[in-house]
Amino acid sequence: MNPKSRNFPARQRLASALALALTLPFATAFAQSTEDDAPEAESTQSDADEQKLETITVTGSRIPRTELETATPVVVIDSVQIEREGFTTIHEALSTLTQATGSVQNEQFGGFTQNANAVDLRGLGPGRVLTLINGRRMADYPLPYNGQSNIVNLGAIPAVAVERIEVLAGGASAIYGSDAVAGVINIILKKDVTGHNFSARVDGTDAGGGATKRAQAAGGFDLGEVHFVYAAEYLKRDPIWAYQREQIDSLEDDPTLAGPVINTRSILLQDLLDPDGQNYVDPGANGCAAVPELEYSFRPGRGYFCGRPDDVSQFTIRNADDNLSLYVGADHDFGNGISAFASAGYWKSEGWANFATPFWFSNINGGGPYFDAELGSLVLAQRIFTFDEIGGNQANANFFDETSLDLSFGLRGYFADAIGWEASYTHSGYDTVKHQRYFDAAAIESYFLGEAQGDIEGFPIHTINTDRLYAAMTPEIYRSLTVNSRDDADSSSDQLSLSFTGEFGQLAGGPIGFAAVIEAGSQDYRINLDPRLVNGDYWGFTGTGGGGERDRYAIGGEVSMPLADNLRLSLAGRYDQYDDITIVDGAATYNVGLEYRPIESVLIRGSYATSFRAPDMHYVFADPSGFFANVDDEYLCRRDEAGVPINDCTNAGVNIAGTRVGNAALKEEEGESFTVGMVWAPTSALSMTLDYYDISLEEVVGDFSLTTILEREAECRLGVDENGNVVDANSGRCRDAVARVTRRPADGTALAEAILSIGTGPINRAVLTNVGVDASAAYRIETASMGDFRFDLGWSHVLDQEFSEFAGDPLVDLRDDLSQQQLDFRSRIRGSVSWAVSDWEFTVFGKRYGSVGSFDETYRIRPWITYNTTVSYQFAENFGLTLGVDNVLDQDPPADPTYAAYPYFSIFNYDIYGREAFLQLDWKL
Repeated sequence: MNPKSRNFPARQRLASALALALTLPFATAFAQSTEDDAPEAESTQSDADEQKLETITVTGSRIPRTELETATPVVVIDSVQIEREGFTTIHEALSTLTQATGSVQNEQFGGFTQNANAVDLRGLGPGRVLTLINGRRMADYPLPYNGQSNIVNLGAIPAVAVERIEVLAGGASAIYGSDAVAGVINIILKKDVTGHNFSARVDGTDAGGGATKRAQAAGGFDLGEVHFVYAAEYLKRDPIWAYQREQIDSLEDDPTLAGPVINTRSILLQDLLDPDGQNYVDPGANGCAAVPELEYSFRPGRGYFCGRPDDVSQFTIRNADDNLSLYVGADHDFGNGISAFASAGYWKSEGWANFATPFWFSNINGGGPYFDAELGSLVLAQRIFTFDEIGGNQANANFFDETSLDLSFGLRGYFADAIGWEASYTHSGYDTVKHQRYFDAAAIESYFLGEAQGDIEGFPIHTINTDRLYAAMTPEIYRSLTVNSRDDADSSSDQLSLSFTGEFGQLAGGPIGFAAVIEAGSQDYRINLDPRLVNGDYWGFTGTGGGGERDRYAIGGEVSMPLADNLRLSLAGRYDQYDDITIVDGAATYNVGLEYRPIESVLIRGSYATSFRAPDMHYVFADPSGFFANVDDEYLCRRDEAGVPINDCTNAGVNIAGTRVGNAALKEEEGESFTVGMVWAPTSALSMTLDYYDISLEEVVGDFSLTTILEREAECRLGVDENGNVVDANSGRCRDAVARVTRRPADGTALAEAILSIGTGPINRAVLTNVGVDASAAYRIETASMGDFRFDLGWSHVLDQEFSEFAGDPLVDLRDDLSQQQLDFRSRIRGSVSWAVSDWEFTVFGKRYGSVGSFDETYRIRPWITYNTTVSYQFAENFGLTLGVDNVLDQDPPADPTYAAYPYFSIFNYDIYGREAFLQLDWKL
């Protein structure tokens, strides 16, 4: 896509945004760490002078250099900052990045990757962020994000092993290859450690649940001529349950509630043919008494049932975890310009989460209601079980047993003391086993409905056992009706790499730097589902299986040309060749960067990069699988209730079964990334950055949305679209849409032409763009009597975010979209203030997440602002104590009085963990 061809409302906001960014350091005392927060920036001025000629490699380039700031903005968060700002895990720290404006599924969601954590840079999707360890690729999480794509689990990286994290939020395929379209997260592990450091930490939440224990050890030592570093971490965390948060422990917390609460329909019989519309079969005042938690309940217009207001809160909002991490690295200098290095990382996790209490609903596996011989009508039956009935709150939990292993070793050295080289091999593997109890479909249907007694107009005839429906189930009966299911999944990534760095020639500003790399890699994954799950033997559940492999070869190069003392031009190019079943053969990408220093304290920079992304493995190799969803039947609504809003239609919100399969015909995604900005560092104590970015992606892979399928199918069946335009029902577009929707026969029965299933899968379809500004500031004050002060600030603001479902369609404004389909933030701020005096250090960290649309899609709710505090005291040179409080003001997610769906806030944007305090002891030997 040519950026000049787009109409940017963003540019109307750019001038004011830039002016605001320049005032940020003086408008607030909070800040984000910039590149100056890397370890080198902690030195005194005299130390800095000595280190000035040391070369470092910064994410976004393979060429060693003396400056931290480059043509491409890179944010650095180091291990000291992570501790100072109160974070327990790497993911917690990365989730506060201002560039992470996209919303993500998390532990509150109950999704396919419940035990994995990810971030979404620029709202382009978590799978479009390339995550590296020491510049090398990691294995994907074996289970697909949202059942569709692939991510890297940031939760598998222990904080104790991390030296710093470098984040580049933009295209970097010319340096790192595929996946680096939204950015790169490069996690640098410890390598220069001396002594032995230990810490012990305990956490607890103010409202209950989530108690955490963490023990860490890290150090370094020499064994002969080999230097070793090691790190070990044990983290145990209890779950947080929704019923432990009074804001979401009941349906009575609904902010839109105008009258008596309508309880969850825990036991329900619904007569679909009742002539007066009061179609709930009344259990009677004593009919609910057998299950102690249930109440005799009433729904206006429908009738009586057995329910409870707090059933919705019987799930975890943060997982239980029991994690062990080990890391060891070794370096050996042979003394002849050649050295060897090796590292190994191991992570073992046992976690569990509960998504809800189990339930049975007569509609799902049978494909519709049944005809009840005793009631003489079409009937739907529903039963939701309590924890007491099934044997406790872990009886229905998902259990995760996960292991990851990362190995790397290689040699490095110099040719003639001028050309550096490195040869390495990296293996990364991830295995996960998931356990959960499911109802055996035949057993649960037989328990409540008995055997079918024939059929009427295609509906099976049963007589429901009301004695069982209205009685309390026992844990023994629950165990007899359920089966323990086991799913196994694994993934791996292997890479051989040979790189060269050095200098050649001479320009006005100095020698030309270069880097070259040759890579060969492979990746694979396999999801082995329980065969009974695939066959539909478990009631109401399905899964997504798949597996495949891919080989990749690449060659790339960079040059850094100092055209003058104050002007540097950087060029990079790369070609990646893929060998798999897709039509993606290869892709060439390039990067151009320019750095201009008109005066010593000012850097003006800009870059332009192309990027590409091979389709995620699971987009390609997913086996045929099923899912369940609630959809609006556009065809029946428009045909039978013309003029009625779809949401109010009789056929809105119907439950359907869907099917999905991978697509080997996918093409690669292509992107462009442009940045321009400046760095101003008038003194060694003050620095500020301001950068404008423009990222666009084409041929974005995503599943054909169910909404789009149903809209197309309706207009194709009816022959006109919603605006009355004639539609060619015989077009390929229409034939595809109609074929994806399977309906009941048009036989005049009560459910004639109702949807039975919808078929979907991944396609190259969308265009995504994101335009905005990033700003940061860092200020240090050192005093003789009052101590040292540090102020850090970061701010990202989206000026324009657009999307089109298919290439050629008009671009739709997402930035100002109020719909619940768009939950990305328009702005984010993070920052901290620290004061170190004598043996004390005090830090206040704050984050501000901007507004999103209200639930009723009519206005924007307020931003969410929270603060962390830490206080540290050094009792002796080798012993210290830290007390910290996260979310010290106990701020709930911003109130939305229109949010009518439990839990009454967007779980993809906020959490409701509340205030959490910790105490940490540190000592050193």
